[in-house]
Amino acid sequence: MAVELLGMDTSSDAVVGGRWELDGVQYVIRRAWNEREASWVVSLYTEDLAPIVVGAFARTGVDLLDNCAAAGRPPGRLILEDVSGAGAELTFDGWGRTHRLVYREPRTTEEA
Repeated sequence: MAVELLGMDTSSDAVVGGRWELDGVQYVIRRAWNEREASWVVSLYTEDLAPIVVGAFARTGVDLLDNCAAAGRPPGRLILEDVSGAGAELTFDGWGRTHRLVYREPRTTEEA
């Protein structure tokens, strides 16, 4: 199952965040525009703001939680999806228009 996280937020604010429930646990997710790299970065924190992933570059199709072994890490995948079908990377004004951030819950043995 996929949970859309930041896809509905179409503002072009340089820093945006909020709270989401992933697999029954509350998390804080922030996105910020990195002017130098001309790219969005995403950070994930526990509900009490302990960092899990900080400043991960948002790349199309890449799991932002890959290689993350931090305590409190959700078991699924956090992926930036291109919903335009163009296969392009996310631009400054692309959130909710061309791209969305989704959380994909881990598969159960019945689904595998």
